[in-house]
Amino acid sequence: MALRRPLVLIAGNVSQLPAGDGVAASANISSVNQAADTSYVGAAFATIGAMSLSMTVALNSKLLILFSSAFQTSGAAEIDFDVRVDGVTVVAKRLQFWATHEAVDFSFLTAALSAGAHTVLVRWAPGGTTIFCRPVTFPARESATLILQEMPA
Repeated sequence: MALRRPLVLIAGNVSQLPAGDGVAASANISSVNQAADTSYVGAAFATIGAMSLSMTVALNSKLLILFSSAFQTSGAAEIDFDVRVDGVTVVAKRLQFWATHEAVDFSFLTAALSAGAHTVLVRWAPGGTTIFCRPVTFPARESATLILQEMPA
């Protein structure tokens, strides 16, 4: 198995350590941040604002999916979250919110994928209460970031 360059997260920035000393080069990396205020109320799942990315990968590569966020709800509620790859749920969580700012974080390494484009979505289903992600109105308290990194075979 080939070694990978370690992924380093520093204050919201993503970087990779240089190859060398037996550390092999890695492939694609892509990210998206929620730049506009968004909210949602409903029982059905919906994509969280801009939390959708597509990446083209080589045969048998895996995707490292990192999602980091902070939200607020209009009242106490159980909120469902999921991460989908090409329409299939790979991570799901139900969290209790207390009308305060709550952090929601996922990390997941997919199984080997076919060569070509793959789409990752992060979705929420607030079950009737309103959930907010307002990086403009509350930049220090609400945010969402999705990062994908291809892990070659």
